[in-house]
Amino acid sequence: MARAQFQPTLSCISKINIDEDCWKKVRFMIFDLPKHGGIFTTRIKAMAQLVKKTNSPYFAMIKQFKLNNTEQLESKLNSIITRKGEGLMLHRGSAFYHAGRTANIMKLKKYQDAEARVIAHISGKGKYTGKLGAIKVVMPNSIAFKIGSGFSDEERANPPALGSIITYKYNGKTQAGIPRFARFFRLRNEKLETLATQD
Repeated sequence: MARAQFQPTLSCISKINIDEDCWKKVRFMIFDLPKHGGIFTTRIKAMAQLVKKTNSPYFAMIKQFKLNNTEQLESKLNSIITRKGEGLMLHRGSAFYHAGRTANIMKLKKYQDAEARVIAHISGKGKYTGKLGAIKVVMPNSIAFKIGSGFSDEERANPPALGSIITYKYNGKTQAGIPRFARFFRLRNEKLETLATQD
């Protein structure tokens, strides 16, 4: 739908009974053509032609652009984040499509961090059976949420104690004020009272 509209988009596409007014706000955005045999620069041209040929208001292409140096990259990243974007995807123009991880494409994001108090431990499943799966934390504004990533094996075996203050990283917040993509960073020693006065 738009930046900072993750929750409304998820709500729209998850409804059992189709809401046509809602779906009219949704677009399908393409950013690559995996089955195209050309390099990324060539695939960009092919995507543009496909969008033009389709000629639909619900089908569009993620804008692609070139940057010449790290100063331009930093400026563009800051501009995207200011406009509520999460970051950039960096592509090597001469690269062929490759499934899975590759050095020819990478995410570039700036993260935010904050503190919260641990209020519960959630048991792990699968390879984390018998260890920590996630922690439930509460922010100074009383919003509670779970953090299940960012922990080392040692930290999963010996999780932060209930009542302790942890620092977590995240990338923006949902409309409900819950940190997105929250992951554990480190244990803090400050008391919650100190945390609350600084918020």
